Amino acid sequence: MDYNSYSKEELIGLLGEKDKSIKHMKSTYGSSFSENFKSKERSKFGDTIDWLEHSPVCTKIVDLDFNLQYMSRAGIEGLQVDDVTNYYGSPYPFHFFPEKFKIKMIAALEKVKETKEMGQVVDEPLSDIHGQLHCFNATLIPVFKNDSELDYIIVVSINVSDMKAAEKEKIELQRTYFHNSKLASLGEIAAGVGHEINNPLAIAMGFVKKLKKDSTIQEDSPLIKSFSHIDEAHSRIATIVKQLKTYARVDSTEIEPFCVGSNIKQVTMMLKDIYTKEDIHFSMINLDEEVLCMGNSGRFQQVMMNLFTNARDAMVDAKMKNIIIELRKESESKASILVSDTGKGIPKDIQEKVFEPFFTTKEIGEGTGMGLGIVLSLIKEIGGELSMNSQINIGTQFKLEFPICSEES
Repeated sequence: MDYNSYSKEELIGLLGEKDKSIKHMKSTYGSSFSENFKSKERSKFGDTIDWLEHSPVCTKIVDLDFNLQYMSRAGIEGLQVDDVTNYYGSPYPFHFFPEKFKIKMIAALEKVKETKEMGQVVDEPLSDIHGQLHCFNATLIPVFKNDSELDYIIVVSINVSDMKAAEKEKIELQRTYFHNSKLASLGEIAAGVGHEINNPLAIAMGFVKKLKKDSTIQEDSPLIKSFSHIDEAHSRIATIVKQLKTYARVDSTEIEPFCVGSNIKQVTMMLKDIYTKEDIHFSMINLDEEVLCMGNSGRFQQVMMNLFTNARDAMVDAKMKNIIIELRKESESKASILVSDTGKGIPKDIQEKVFEPFFTTKEIGEGTGMGLGIVLSLIKEIGGELSMNSQINIGTQFKLEFPICSEES
């Protein structure tokens, strides 16, 4: 599930609900099957069958040579075995189980046989007969003929796939919450930095204006040219500050019409100097066209920032490093943005995964896998759609389609 568009309060609420759900499942799965079984006549194999048939857990009985003697209805259904009698007298664990599981289970059975004490195999996936993986926790229970002579071993396997999925979802929620919290902090820092720069900059420019009016400075003086350079630098800094303040609005909830082309150009202006040093060049097509979209301009800029960052990362080893941005008015009610790069492309076998949260092809520590997941969720916020076309060693193109709005909307 994609949680990138959830608010801080919604994420906290979902985390609480998920935590309660996991605790409930743990208390349910954690109830001791062995204690229930001890209340039965453990020495009478036949008397237990009817009880086991109605048990909701997968139960197997194996002899001391680890050959299957019985498997409950829950086990037959869970492993999708058509005729379990074909497996009676055959070695357990089954041949279709993963090798790693078989090694762990055989070691656990050997230990139970040797020590005559209960054993466990936990958090090791096994597969049904069709190869679909499930997560089971298995408890191995020794059953005796008398006080000391071991008769057979019962293997109770409880399906904890739902619990594991819930725990994974909880981790995803937490990571999304912390990531969004970081974004909010960055927004506050950006706004604060912009404010702090503006104040001394205004003072400095005030003195420059006074000096320009100084009658003692001749028109042909080198100082005049220096003042011109200072003016240019001031304009550049003022533009950066304005961009920082706009980008800081990424965590706000303000929804209003914004100009798509000008917002894209603001992001390219922020990145231009950095990208130029890496020989990356922007090509912009139709960005001057007046196309309005209803949404949060700061969030939209984050979408473009993430797409440009992905493009840059894809072109590290490329000979030509170009990012082409094209704004198209598809109809009176719909427009699209095409962002293309000349990078290495994305292999077909992982193209469907690139929008999944936390999926990344980068090395550990180099990427969170949040970039395209955030892009997708933010595009959905404005009622848009996101698609991708990629070819190895040619490049990748992302297409953002979104509804057009009027200024009066």
